Amino acid sequence: WQTLRNGGVKKKSDFFSRHQFSFRWRFLASLAFSLPTTTIPRTSLTRSINIIRKWVRSVLAESYLRFPNYLRRYVEGNPSAVASLQVDDHGCFYRTFISIPHAYETFVKLCIPILFIDGCFSRCPSYDGTIILINAKTGNGGAIPLAIAWVPSESVEHLSWVLLMIQRCKFDLQSFPIFTDRG
Repeated sequence: WQTLRNGGVKKKSDFFSRHQFSFRWRFLASLAFSLPTTTIPRTSLTRSINIIRKWVRSVLAESYLRFPNYLRRYVEGNPSAVASLQVDDHGCFYRTFISIPHAYETFVKLCIPILFIDGCFSRCPSYDGTIILINAKTGNGGAIPLAIAWVPSESVEHLSWVLLMIQRCKFDLQSFPIFTDRG
């Protein structure tokens, strides 16, 4: 059972754990297909889905109510950090921005004077939006995240808001280049 593979020794336990997992998966799949089919009334299914949705919304609402307090405590504990939370007309989450403590000082001391701004789409049950990361590179090519923003979309309007928030972190945006794929 011990064979040489890529200069290493493949052990008996590795062989069995991989094949046991594969066997278990095939067994469960065959069991699921061999069960007698049952029909669930549409009203019961709809009622169950609505109960789950209400529960998820109540849990998310509790979590959202904690978020402003968390940001307040974050800024109190880190006076050099910038945090902003905006809500819409209905009091629902709209967008947020959070910087690391001493973001500008970290940028000046450790990084090449270039900001990199990029966004990635985030999909979740409560809020679909774009997470915008503000990074800088160190002299050896490592990336240091300076701030993060969660906005509804990666548009010129939201990117300009993110740039205004970066200015609140003491960055002089006209003194160094900014690389972004938008606006």
